[in-house]
Amino acid sequence: MPNQEQLNWLNQQNDIENVFACICDLNGTLRGKRVDVDQAEKILDGGMRMPLSVAGVDIWGEDIENSELVFETGDADGVCQPTGRDIVPINWTSKPTALIPLWLYEEGGAPFPGDPRHALNDIVERFKARGLTPVVATELEFLLDWALAIEAFGKGELIRSIFPKRLQSMLIDCKRQEQFRFNRHVTEFEYHSYLETV
Repeated sequence: MPNQEQLNWLNQQNDIENVFACICDLNGTLRGKRVDVDQAEKILDGGMRMPLSVAGVDIWGEDIENSELVFETGDADGVCQPTGRDIVPINWTSKPTALIPLWLYEEGGAPFPGDPRHALNDIVERFKARGLTPVVATELEFLLDWALAIEAFGKGELIRSIFPKRLQSMLIDCKRQEQFRFNRHVTEFEYHSYLETV
């Protein structure tokens, strides 16, 4: 049964006509569907499905070349379940709406290992088991040398111990594809301007 508190909140928002039901892809980009607010109960009850491959696309939303998610499974659907977070109001768009954060599960009910939220949850749970709370901060300059980052990621023993094998190869392939497209679309001038900005 869906979280009644969340449904009650949503029912009190008379101006919200649509909700975004989204999972998070490998790049942290939300991917999903905009649906009528009347579908919120079904979504909160786990009645929404999306292709598993939607979690494994590059930053432009393109399938990762040779992705096992598309080619081996025939682009099978997964079951979307709410993450447990509250519905997030979105009031900066022309029409107010709301976001329902979801994560993907396989048909049998197992967490889908290609969903980065599950990988992150596993990591957080391991820290909790040791009485630790991870704190993360990112800095843009660490993202500039993609080739070096891809190589380090592929070699990193820590990464191998944290992420499932399936997610490791997807992440590496995704970053290689993004690097190729980035190099193809960004001129030398644009790249140096970007570095100066950073």
